[in-house]
Amino acid sequence: MPPTRLVPNQGRVLKGGGVVTDGPFVEIRERLGGLIVIRAEDLEEATTLAHGCPAIDHGGSVEIRQVVG
Repeated sequence: MPPTRLVPNQGRVLKGGGVVTDGPFVEIRERLGGLIVIRAEDLEEATTLAHGCPAIDHGGSVEIRQVVG
């Protein structure tokens, strides 16, 4: 299996109130929580699915990033 990686500097950040931005992304040393990998057709579908993440209801945010491998 080939190694996987995040596509650098591409993606979205979903915050409370449904606010979607193109960044900034969290530095790995600042990340607290976990990682959920989903299958989506594109960034739009992944963003729609991210709206259901409970972290948003508690003041958190969700990074939506493409993984390639």
